[in-house]
Amino acid sequence: MGGPTLGSAQINNDYNLNSSYAVKITAWNEMVQQILKQYYSQNYNVSGKEKMQQQVVQQPKPKVNNPDQNQTTEETNQPIVALPEQQESPFVTQQESNTTEKISLSQFEQQVVSLTNHERASYGLKPLSIDSELSKVARLKSSDMKQNGYFSHTSPTYGSPFDMMKQFGVQYRTAGENIAMGQRSAEEVVRAWMNSEGHRKNILNPSFTHIGVGHVEGNYWTQLFIGR
Repeated sequence: MGGPTLGSAQINNDYNLNSSYAVKITAWNEMVQQILKQYYSQNYNVSGKEKMQQQVVQQPKPKVNNPDQNQTTEETNQPIVALPEQQESPFVTQQESNTTEKISLSQFEQQVVSLTNHERASYGLKPLSIDSELSKVARLKSSDMKQNGYFSHTSPTYGSPFDMMKQFGVQYRTAGENIAMGQRSAEEVVRAWMNSEGHRKNILNPSFTHIGVGHVEGNYWTQLFIGR
């Protein structure tokens, strides 16, 4: 009657031991998971990532030295003389303008004319006559360079000096232009032109008969020559 209980008890004890062991493993696993969770939470949480990204953003960016167009440098502070422009026309299609409108040359502009004719006289050349219309165009060219921030024979407003002359009714058989920027006196600008072979050729060109000079504040200079 009734079988041995030991065996049964042993089985129960084994079961209890196994259950106890399983509980211990489960508790251990939970503890390990909790430790891992805490570790990952401290090192890989979202706020940590955001902080790292913020640090990257706040890192100083390398400076890029973009040249400032208004910045004065030793190079741009030096007087500039552009290459001369010359053009010849085979014939005159219209009579000279009989306009009575005259402009008064400034002291600087008159000095440039006088110094230019002095240089021509040194080479046995005839003096150039002042042309009022040509002087008006020359002054307008200097003003255009200043207002539009360029230094070139080709104007973004009027085109080449020869196109510009034609737009204002100036007729010629041959023509030339000298421009300069930065010279502070008539003596300085004429000396700079005479020290440049191409500009000197314009000043000493025996085919030229008339001159126009334009100077504006900021020391932009334009010399226009025509031969009729």
